[in-house]
Amino acid sequence: MLLKRFAFSFIFVIVFLTTAIYAQDSSQFQQGNKAFVQGDGQSALKILLPIADAGNRDAQYMVARMYEMGPVMYKGVKADMKKSGKYYMMAAKGGNAEAQFKIGFCYHKGLLGYPRNENKRNYWYCKGALQGNEEAVANIEMYLSNWKSKCPDVVLNYKE
Repeated sequence: MLLKRFAFSFIFVIVFLTTAIYAQDSSQFQQGNKAFVQGDGQSALKILLPIADAGNRDAQYMVARMYEMGPVMYKGVKADMKKSGKYYMMAAKGGNAEAQFKIGFCYHKGLLGYPRNENKRNYWYCKGALQGNEEAVANIEMYLSNWKSKCPDVVLNYKE
């Protein structure tokens, strides 16, 4: 009986702490997103970088975008294509459909440190297309006829 109470208390504490941390991260994310949308790269990067490094795929995408576009769109951020490519890949692997399209495009054109590679291009376009990313759909349609039936196999059989 005592063990059950302890286990229940332990689980309750873990759930409570996880919820509190998520709420804090969510609030910080919203502040970072607001700065991102307004083009305040310096503030957005300061807020979003730790969230991205903690594994948030949407923050990873925004950080990648800021490093890619630099001061052209995000005041206070120096363009860094290597970091941009790194964060796009993190976001893509985490399931962000926009990042999956972007990585596919990078393998298509040979950008951000990713050399041209047809298999990797198709894999990442398929990943994004299967999640409904319209740009990924438009691009994969050029390379795979009947992509809707072929993409699941492309993704399943992909080897890095």
